[in-house]
Amino acid sequence: MIERMAIAEANGFRIGKDLTEKEQKEMARRRKKKVDGVRTLAENITKLRHNLARDLKSDDKREVMTAVAITIMDKTAERVGNDDSAADGHFGVTGFRKKHITIDGDRINLKYTGKSGVEHDKSFTDAGIAGILKKNLEKCEPNDPILACGDEYSVKADRINRYLEDFGVTAKDMRGYAANNLMSDALKGVKVPSDEKERKKKWLEVLGNVAEQVGHGKEMLRKQYLLPNFEDTWIKKGKIVNLKTANKESKITWKKPDLREEVDEYFENDVTKRFFSKHGLEFGDDEELLDFLRNGKLVNITRKDLKDSENITTDPLEFADELKDSEYRTSYSEMQGALSKGSITLPAPILIKFGDTYYGFAGNRRMNLSWANGEGVKFWVINAVH
Repeated sequence: MIERMAIAEANGFRIGKDLTEKEQKEMARRRKKKVDGVRTLAENITKLRHNLARDLKSDDKREVMTAVAITIMDKTAERVGNDDSAADGHFGVTGFRKKHITIDGDRINLKYTGKSGVEHDKSFTDAGIAGILKKNLEKCEPNDPILACGDEYSVKADRINRYLEDFGVTAKDMRGYAANNLMSDALKGVKVPSDEKERKKKWLEVLGNVAEQVGHGKEMLRKQYLLPNFEDTWIKKGKIVNLKTANKESKITWKKPDLREEVDEYFENDVTKRFFSKHGLEFGDDEELLDFLRNGKLVNITRKDLKDSENITTDPLEFADELKDSEYRTSYSEMQGALSKGSITLPAPILIKFGDTYYGFAGNRRMNLSWANGEGVKFWVINAVH
């Protein structure tokens, strides 16, 4: 309860009263901003780390120390810090003093008091960062800022944010991304229990470990840093959210297909007829086929789940070859053109499920259009075995 109150108070909201509609909207806006920041950084993290590695070797020492600060934030999920907090004895990365840092070989230990008086004790291994900090430690006094020992410059939050601006994020986004990434990496290292109750126990165990790394309680980590659907996705499905697509608004809406328009996919396709016949399915007229197709439902299925399926093009290069057909390409281009102008609604592709195998009945272009634009696909799935 105390931590929940701290969360609300930290966001400027009242305690002990229901939030007004305006306050609810403001909380939703802030949450969306955090989610967007995590997703944007997940999309750009490889480029950012490449630039940091380059700048750690720069001849411009301020550029080097800026890269050092951001790399530490990336590895520890620590705040950027500011002068006012440092004056109160609460430090972030830009305020670290010599007394806060010890180095043993390539391992760096950070021990300091952070925001709200929380004590932190964090370690990470990085040969390049350790080498740079060792040189600064040699000329620093205990209370000297480690990022600017004896030099006539300082690395502050505004400089960090200017650097990160090229990647569409801020120092706050760095902390949010790092917390989610630490949680994601930790979950990848555990065996996923088959039972939902056991998954919840494991989630809470991992959450506690990551909260300790970040320097917060479990409730604060859940409410303030982790993506809104992270917990439910892992506990209910045993899956880890993709940080690159987290809470991304879909531009494609899927609807039930007009089944009557798809009957020719059977009657004019000998390959499909033979495959169906092999599995004991034959249809004499449109109505027989329609009665069968009506037994489907809309289901989310990933490209990975369709890897070993029949009559489905999941390889982008193979689909590119199919687009060499002018009529096929024209239809695809028309859909892509409509999507580039805004959101669109499409009839769901149709899959027939024969045991563990999916057969692509209709909608190959729609399916590949969605994947090419980073969207998920809902299929109209009919189970051939009842």
